[in-house]
Amino acid sequence: MSSDEVWERACAYAERNQLSLEDQLGFGIHGSVGTVQSHLQNGQAAIKVFYRQATAFEQSPYQRERDVYLWLREQAVRSIRSCQVPKLLHHDDELLVIQMTIVTPPFILDFAAAYLDEPPEFSNEVWSDWQKEKEELFGTRWPEVQDILRELRLLGIHQTDVSMGNIMLSEI
Repeated sequence: MSSDEVWERACAYAERNQLSLEDQLGFGIHGSVGTVQSHLQNGQAAIKVFYRQATAFEQSPYQRERDVYLWLREQAVRSIRSCQVPKLLHHDDELLVIQMTIVTPPFILDFAAAYLDEPPEFSNEVWSDWQKEKEELFGTRWPEVQDILRELRLLGIHQTDVSMGNIMLSEI
């Protein structure tokens, strides 16, 4: 998918919701994230515009992330342990856009690879390799991350995309 197509959907979303597109915050395998400013309210927010992905058998990353944010909003979850969670402000199923509050560290975000209720079916070997990789990545902070993941699981959220950009801990 071209970045032009993502930009066109971001512009369409901004126009529909009386927003001004501002800065790009980042991009990844599921989409592009930027900031928007409301014309009606004095407030900045983030939008994530997802790449279009045809999936016949499972939810798309957009659907997974949208559903997690809807669940978090329904449960009034604003933080997990000491980490802020962005608040869902709006979503657009046609344009594949999620609008949320902007959070500062410590935070947890990006639920495009998270699963509600049931964990994904991976072999024990895959889970073991995943665990080792994350333990190396977070080092002595891995126990804190495990506590966060445990709290998410208690909420029915099984987060598989665990990186230092998605779970940013406070400075020690």
